Amino acid sequence: MRRRAFILGGLACGCGICASAAAGVNRAHQVGCYVSARAAGGTAVDYGYKPSTGIPLYDATVRRALGHVVNVMGRPVNANLQFMDEFNAHVNPEPKPRVIAFGKALLDKLAGNDFELKVTCVAAHETAHLLQLEDPYFDIALLDATVRRSELEADAFAGACLAFIVNGGRKINRGVLEEKRPDVLSAFQLMFGLGDNSFNNPNHHGTSEERREAVNSGYTFSNEIANGGRLRGDISTDIMDMARRIAVR
Repeated sequence: MRRRAFILGGLACGCGICASAAAGVNRAHQVGCYVSARAAGGTAVDYGYKPSTGIPLYDATVRRALGHVVNVMGRPVNANLQFMDEFNAHVNPEPKPRVIAFGKALLDKLAGNDFELKVTCVAAHETAHLLQLEDPYFDIALLDATVRRSELEADAFAGACLAFIVNGGRKINRGVLEEKRPDVLSAFQLMFGLGDNSFNNPNHHGTSEERREAVNSGYTFSNEIANGGRLRGDISTDIMDMARRIAVR
C-alpha cells in the first residue's frame, strides 16, 4: 500500500498551516500537511471546500496561476479547484475527482507585491503532489520515514516551472533566468519559512535551506529540459524526472 494512502486513510499535502478544522473533520494539525480521516461510521468528511473565496481577485489569480503551470506542462491538472478558509494549500486524494485547494488565509498572506508570482509558486508545488499521486515512481516518500523528499521534489518541480514561466515559453534564455532568479526565490519565501528541523517527525518537509536549494536547483536545471527541444506536448514527466533526481541526491 502506498504510504500516502496508509497514514490514517489519506494525506492532503500543502504548504501552509491548518488554522482550523471544519466541523466533524478529524485532522492532525501539522505544519504544511494534514492527515485526514473519515468520520466515525464512515460519514463523509466536510473539508470546508467552497467554489470561491468571495474575493474575485483571489479566485482569478489562482486560476491564472494554475493556467501558467498547465501551459508549462502541456497537460491539464487532473483535479477540481476548490477554496477554503485555512492558511494552507493542499492536494486531497480522497474526493473523486481529486481536489487542489487554496486557503483564503494563505492568499491573504501572499497578497501584495508579486501576488500572482507567489500564488504560481504554490500552484506549481501542489501540482507536483498531484503528479506524485498519479505515478508511484514519483511518490518518493514511499520509502522514507518522513515526507521530506516528496516535498523537496515538489519544490524542485515548482522551481523548474517558474523558470519556464518567467521566460515566457519552453526556451530558456540564460540572461532572463539570472535576471529573474532573485524575484522567483523571493516569491517562494513563505514556503522556505515553512521548512523545519523536526527530522524525526513524519511530516518533516526539509529545512528552510534544503527547500531553497531544491527550488533553486529546479530553476537552474530547467535548462536541461529546455535543451531537449520539446516545444509542444506533455513534459510533466520530464520535469518530475529532474525534480526526483534533485530530491534523492
